[in-house]
Amino acid sequence: MTNGKTKGMRLQIELYRWYLDIAGNISKASANRGVSENLARLLNHLRDLIADGWQLQMSNEWSCADQAGADFIWSHPTHGWYALDAKAVGLPRCAIIRHVSVGSSNDKGEFNQLRFEDKVGLVRLLVQLARHETPIDPVVCPAPSCAKARTLVELTNDLSAFQRVLVAASHRLADPRLECWSISLGKSLCYLRNQQAAAGDKSKVVEMQQVLVGHIAAFLDRFIEKSKSSTVVGGGAVRQANFKRSTKLSYVAGEDIVKVLSEGRMLSISGIAAGIRKMFEQRYSALIGKHGAAQWLITMKRIFDQRGIESVIDYVLDRLEARIA
Repeated sequence: MTNGKTKGMRLQIELYRWYLDIAGNISKASANRGVSENLARLLNHLRDLIADGWQLQMSNEWSCADQAGADFIWSHPTHGWYALDAKAVGLPRCAIIRHVSVGSSNDKGEFNQLRFEDKVGLVRLLVQLARHETPIDPVVCPAPSCAKARTLVELTNDLSAFQRVLVAASHRLADPRLECWSISLGKSLCYLRNQQAAAGDKSKVVEMQQVLVGHIAAFLDRFIEKSKSSTVVGGGAVRQANFKRSTKLSYVAGEDIVKVLSEGRMLSISGIAAGIRKMFEQRYSALIGKHGAAQWLITMKRIFDQRGIESVIDYVLDRLEARIA
């Protein structure tokens, strides 16, 4: 099993793999001499339910069912479905989600953890639900998807849609447990939306970094050309740099961060001074290789070392100020 999975998740996976194995070999398992009469009877019930169309699915990570708190969906195409939550400690989010115990012991298993009584308990619960209880109507309230969402946006939209389905179904079926479940999804939706916003900010930061690189390159091009002709270097190099333009745009020298408002969100782009220094050194090395120790190169390097980085940042802030105006 891959690293990074929680103990509870490992037990959940182990339980599901045991179920798939036992479901595929029920006749053999129930005929085993070591199987008690009660367990053999349960397995035979399970065999009949599977033959009738009942199916147990485990929700994938980052699926709608997973984010809704359902580790398993026990369903029949026409009768309905149940949501199951595998927990060693604690209770499911609300009463309509049924608890599947996954305690641990020294019982031998794939992870040497899952208790035998929990394996039997899963079969007992599945039989009880299908034989004696009323499932959720799949027409009024379809089950959440157990398939992993392709994107964070898709997952957020799916969970939000499922929340709306739960609210509508709770009113139509007069079942407050469905409304309780819809309310409990608020925390997951808030988390997903924050993740989505963070991902959007990261994309904007990358885009802004590309804009900054373009402005830095433009300044250095002009700086080098004016150095070759021995005129006043860089234009902005002769004025005092202004690092704070407004609440929407500034440069924090101590942290080497440009802060810029973009589409209503304040972005922080770090490492601009270091990036300027690197770009200049790359160009200077190429010029030294081509022109040797020319006097204009020596003068250019001296001027840049004195105030070049400040001048480039001032120039970049000019360009960004025009962009957000």
